[in-house]
Amino acid sequence: MILMKKKNLIFKPGFFLLLAVMVFFLDYDAIFATVISVAVHEIGHLTAMEFFHIKMKNIAFSCSGMNIGYDGKYTPYLQEIAVAFSGPAANMFLSLLALIIFKKAEDESFIILLAISTAVGIFNLLPVKYLDGGKILHCILSLFFGPRFADAFLIIISKIFIVLILFSGLYLFYMSGYNFTLLLSAVWLLYVVNR
Repeated sequence: MILMKKKNLIFKPGFFLLLAVMVFFLDYDAIFATVISVAVHEIGHLTAMEFFHIKMKNIAFSCSGMNIGYDGKYTPYLQEIAVAFSGPAANMFLSLLALIIFKKAEDESFIILLAISTAVGIFNLLPVKYLDGGKILHCILSLFFGPRFADAFLIIISKIFIVLILFSGLYLFYMSGYNFTLLLSAVWLLYVVNR
């Protein structure tokens, strides 16, 4: 079982900015659904890490949410793929559970949870560096073509997807008049990929 110590928890200033933005722009149901979706996503990763005996170094809370740091030891590619996929898989399980509960209780908050959990899972499966989909793609490419090719290819495909997210975000903002989440996501991804 994974036990957390205070030194394993890292809170970066961007995390508090993220919380402020959520409180300002989201209602309570959306905040609750977002927190639950992100927590379930990370619990999925932690469960897979525990299964494969991968030691966790820390959990960092930043402007991108939560991120689990490994201990830096070599992890076989197939285990890396399983750990990366386990977060989105946990989101899909939560979405299915929310749908089942909604059909029984007809409580609208479960539809919000379904939508946000599905969005978190799908977004993290995009083949972009630092997202779960990027890690999965990098491992698959490394298996067949080596890590140097995987690094170069992932940078190119990441930038293509960031441009697509950016234009989708512009369209969403134009159509809704207020929803800038995809725009913000594209800017964040552009920043982390080019670091």
